Amino acid sequence: MSVCRQFPLLRAYSDSAFSNIDFVESIVFPDSIKILDDMCIRAMKNLKMVTFGKAIENFYTGVFNACYAIEEIVFSDENPSFKTLDGVVYTISGEKLIYYPVSKSDTSFSIPEGVKTIGYYAFRGTQLLQTVTFPASLETIEQSAFWESVAL
Repeated sequence: MSVCRQFPLLRAYSDSAFSNIDFVESIVFPDSIKILDDMCIRAMKNLKMVTFGKAIENFYTGVFNACYAIEEIVFSDENPSFKTLDGVVYTISGEKLIYYPVSKSDTSFSIPEGVKTIGYYAFRGTQLLQTVTFPASLETIEQSAFWESVAL
């Protein structure tokens, strides 16, 4: 079941707006949503995919607190701040890797050349990832980037 499309005038979701909802496997945020508070989506054990519209201005890895089934994140091609490549979230410039889905099925991942920063909690809680290859362009790994990555 997907939620959110029925609220086209909504502009923001606050802390715990979606919490402990076990029947939802995907969320599609409409283009009107600009702001998601940190920990907006929490403890949704079956949430696998989240799609963001073009207006999202902020994205924190804490948005998905205790959501351990996420396999893919998608941003609208029209979003001026963020993009996704194979379900992984980057800044639009591609210089910062922001989020790697915790249940993405790959066991290895090569960070693309051009990425300079791995963000705070970017790989937090990854379940299957065993190997990460860093590009020559990498300059910074932010705090707790690989925290609770059980297979690394």
